Amino acid sequence: MRHGRRGIAILSAAAILMVIIPFAGLAVDAGILFVLQERLSAAVDAAAVAAARGVSAEVASDTARRFFEANFPAGYLGSKSESRDLQITLGNGQIQLAATVKAPVYLLQLVRAEGPRLTARARARLHFEAAAPVF
Repeated sequence: MRHGRRGIAILSAAAILMVIIPFAGLAVDAGILFVLQERLSAAVDAAAVAAARGVSAEVASDTARRFFEANFPAGYLGSKSESRDLQITLGNGQIQLAATVKAPVYLLQLVRAEGPRLTARARARLHFEAAAPVF
């Protein structure tokens, strides 16, 4: 009777691994997507706040772009740097920013899954301060 059940442990382990590995991949990829979304939101928020404290509208958009680049560098956590986009809109006394990035998937590439496009938006009221003369 024991001779007939010899390979059952290997078959059971293979069947269990076929279920566990995709779920582990999903957990890893979901964690990376969560971190990317949080970092993207923080970078857009920082850019909006920094731009709102600028001296003029021209300086505000340049400041927003520099703060965004500093807080979300190209290729951060494997994100596609060529698909990264930051849109800046000035008007009605406020600045609006929208950033999108194509997020990577690592283990889910095995099932040919593509990474989603993550988006973050922020809006801030402009507070241009008059430059005081320096003596």
